[in-house]
Amino acid sequence: MIIQETLSNNLSLSISQSCQALEVSRSGYYKWRTQSGIVPSDGIMDLKNQIQGIALEFPSYGYRRITAELQNRGYAVNR
Repeated sequence: MIIQETLSNNLSLSISQSCQALEVSRSGYYKWRTQSGIVPSDGIMDLKNQIQGIALEFPSYGYRRITAELQNRGYAVNR
């Protein structure tokens, strides 16, 4: 797909500029991106696993306590 090829090249264009040049809406691009199966980075997957682990270990924790626990574990979140 043209959008994928254009955006995957390391051009110095922002997402907005790329979408404008290709005459594609930004919302259309983001919808395509979420549906195209782009794999998240290892850091994101690690953070997601940590969040799930904390939620299982402490079922009564809400997002504030989970955020505090992540910060205690050395993750730079919510800054």
